[in-house]
Amino acid sequence: MKKEILVGDVIDRAISEGIQKHSLFLVVLTPSSIASRWVQRELDEASHEAVERGKIILPVIAKGIGVGDVPGNLRRLKCADFNNNFKSSYDGLLRSIKLHLRRFQTQEPEGAAVS
Repeated sequence: MKKEILVGDVIDRAISEGIQKHSLFLVVLTPSSIASRWVQRELDEASHEAVERGKIILPVIAKGIGVGDVPGNLRRLKCADFNNNFKSSYDGLLRSIKLHLRRFQTQEPEGAAVS
């Protein structure tokens, strides 16, 4: 689902709604994204959603970023590391997305009674 941010919309509110609405959050780690306050804010919100609602954060390490460059709040997570074998990393990321989505689709809705 694509949401268009219109002229006059509050950008951070629209981004926040998107982060809250979806079960997966993919962040591509580059030197620019790691230094960006906007990306840090989005990552903080996604991290909160991961703790509170089980959102899955999918960190992607772009070429030129080392494991030591990964922000502290992502170091516990397995990352898709595109520094070496692109095809293998892409296949692993795609497989993870599909399995996570399948897991979310088979979960009971929040507040549903179990009989």
